[in-house]
Amino acid sequence: NFTAREFIPWKRAHLSGPVTLVLTGDPHISSVLISPSWRKRQISVEVTVSNGSTETQQVTVQAEVVARNKRAAPREEVKVGLEPGDSTVKLMIPAGKLVPWGMPPHGKNRQYALVVTVEKQNQVLDQAAHSFGFQESWIEDDALMLNGRELFLLAARVDPDLKGNVPLERLRAASTNFGLNAWHVHWGTFRRDLFELGDELGQYIFPALLCGGQLVPNSTRTNQQTHH
Repeated sequence: NFTAREFIPWKRAHLSGPVTLVLTGDPHISSVLISPSWRKRQISVEVTVSNGSTETQQVTVQAEVVARNKRAAPREEVKVGLEPGDSTVKLMIPAGKLVPWGMPPHGKNRQYALVVTVEKQNQVLDQAAHSFGFQESWIEDDALMLNGRELFLLAARVDPDLKGNVPLERLRAASTNFGLNAWHVHWGTFRRDLFELGDELGQYIFPALLCGGQLVPNSTRTNQQTHH
């Protein structure tokens, strides 16, 4: 959260891990929020674009769903005038024939990539890609629903060791061998590699927020989006 000029006077500060320096253009994509809806058969996308200049910039924001290097859903675009600072651009993509994500019979372990592009006068200024699964979960009466079917959880509780590590390959083997469809994640186990593996295997992940097993389904986001 510090610029180089602000950080240098902190002579006693030390880096505790690897650091990646990213050079961004102007304007550039700050964040992307993907909200799939199985019931509406659509994908809502919110793109935050930062304009660091003092002038309004006319750009085109595009979003498309890609699978195996091919377009899987119609491309949507919107032309906007970006005021100085951050602007949120909303797009709606019809789901078409996208395959629902999840373990059978709720879906398949299929992920898609959402590619967002910001262009100005046919020149690409910035581009970002994020993986996601086309799924939606919600509570209906006293049942947990996933993609229109009641989800009966066959779950494993996932706890880290004292160093915060999770045996991912053992978890992969257990999920495959025993046909698990969900992981009950301890509050301290929110790690990117765990959620990426869950998305790959089609696991429904829910947190033990108070270590008491409270089920808190997320109605519109994939595992990685719940993590972020």
